[in-house]
Amino acid sequence: MLRTHSYPALLASGVFSMLLAAPAIAAPINIINGDFELDGADDVAPPSGWTDLSVADAGGLPPGFYTGIIDESGNPTLDEAATAPAPGLGDYILTTARTSAGAIDQPTDGILVQTVDISSFAALIDNGDQALDLSFIYASDDQRDTGSFSTHFFASTDGSGAELGTGYSVALDADNGYEFTGWLEESVYGQIPSGARSVTLQIDTTRTGGSETNIWIDNITGDIDTYVPPPPVLLGDINNDGFVGLDDLDIVLNEWNMGTPPTPAGSPSIPEPASLALLGVSGIAILRSRK
Repeated sequence: MLRTHSYPALLASGVFSMLLAAPAIAAPINIINGDFELDGADDVAPPSGWTDLSVADAGGLPPGFYTGIIDESGNPTLDEAATAPAPGLGDYILTTARTSAGAIDQPTDGILVQTVDISSFAALIDNGDQALDLSFIYASDDQRDTGSFSTHFFASTDGSGAELGTGYSVALDADNGYEFTGWLEESVYGQIPSGARSVTLQIDTTRTGGSETNIWIDNITGDIDTYVPPPPVLLGDINNDGFVGLDDLDIVLNEWNMGTPPTPAGSPSIPEPASLALLGVSGIAILRSRK
């Protein structure tokens, strides 16, 4: 039988207030061709929806970014592709490998951008409590090939004018020598500046050796949702377990008086290790007796 509730009953039980306080569902932004399947073809440069700025900067060199397929020169093998997290790679990926497209050269530094109109979220954004959560996967097999994925916000809907704030970024620098890094699930997260009406997604790549850049990216998605600030930094959390407690105190006591601290003139003397150890043991006993 379907159970019904009146508003007074809901208010009395506190359920109604919990519903009102529930967070909004994340809403996706309209990234064009974030999975690089739109063109339905190999070696498209740049992929539809994206602009390759590295061509102009390099004085007419071949492009720096292409659609690519698995197991062709410069791209991941079938076995490497099979390790990609759900939903998998699809038929095409974004590749910087020039040999996959048969190019004889490519820019040392690559820049690929797409500007996304987010004006439909204006009312939410102008409350000042919204965030963009951008997700993607990437891989490489050459430690000399690095880069970054960044977001940049603008008051215009086309990415023109002065940038609002400083944006956010994540480094593409997984150092695994010359071995396949595996598919790394990455994200760029940050609060959207009030007044923002567009966001430019920017992929930067560079290589410090060799003649080909080997970075592969796929499954770029983005959601707007209520901003969640990062947790406070706990300076006393020595073992990085998210809690400052007895385990951290044990670490401090075990290493107390190690090293050679500076002793400015007129400063009080440092307690003897034996005295401090006794104090520490007493403190631990008191703390544990209160648990």
